[in-house]
Amino acid sequence: MVAADAATRPDHADRSARDASEPGFGTEQAPSPERARDGPGPRARLVIAILIAATGVLSSVATWRSDVSDQERRDSLRAADYQDRERQGAVEEIDTNLNDSRITLVRVRVNDRRARALADQAHAPGMGAQARRRALALAAGYRAMAAVVRERIDPDVLAGGTTAAAFGRARRLQVATAAARRDLDPKPELAQADEADTRSDELRVLGVAALIAALLLTCAEVSRSRWHRLFLAVGVVALAVTMGLLIDVGFIV
Repeated sequence: MVAADAATRPDHADRSARDASEPGFGTEQAPSPERARDGPGPRARLVIAILIAATGVLSSVATWRSDVSDQERRDSLRAADYQDRERQGAVEEIDTNLNDSRITLVRVRVNDRRARALADQAHAPGMGAQARRRALALAAGYRAMAAVVRERIDPDVLAGGTTAAAFGRARRLQVATAAARRDLDPKPELAQADEADTRSDELRVLGVAALIAALLLTCAEVSRSRWHRLFLAVGVVALAVTMGLLIDVGFIV
């Protein structure tokens, strides 16, 4: 029995020696170099973290500029509304004055006709002295009234008369004069409001695009596969495009 045990010991010693000579005996197996290269390295992760921070800044700036554009749109709409009300008030005042002038001009012409008729009556044959004096006095009174109210007539109406065409010409002239003296046209402000609204929408969309670029870069940072290169490339392209578009639509203006 002792001889049999002694005969088997050399074989066990040989196996122990072979196990000890194998690589990694007594230690955990290290990961393969190929597996270690699957994810981004420390430097790449640092660069990706900086890019993520940059996308966050761009998204914040886009949101801020979008809010500024919204405020500009509201200011432009308020200015346009104020100018529209001012224009409407000016037009109503012009129409009132012109209508009053037309009515006054009619009265002047009526008084002038009455004065001429009385003057003709006073010089008619067979007219008594007392009746003549009375007719002449009435004619003088009508002429005086016509002279007084004539001062209240708008010069444009006085020159053009009471026809609809003359009234239209006088109205257009006075509206143009009022618009030249003060800003009564709301169209520029409305155009500015539309432009600000469009810029606000574009900045809002680009802010979302910056967040998507940040998401792609985050996927590249945490990925442990070769896909991190694709995420990184797409994220960098999205960041560059977003930055260029932000500058183009009002990033710093």
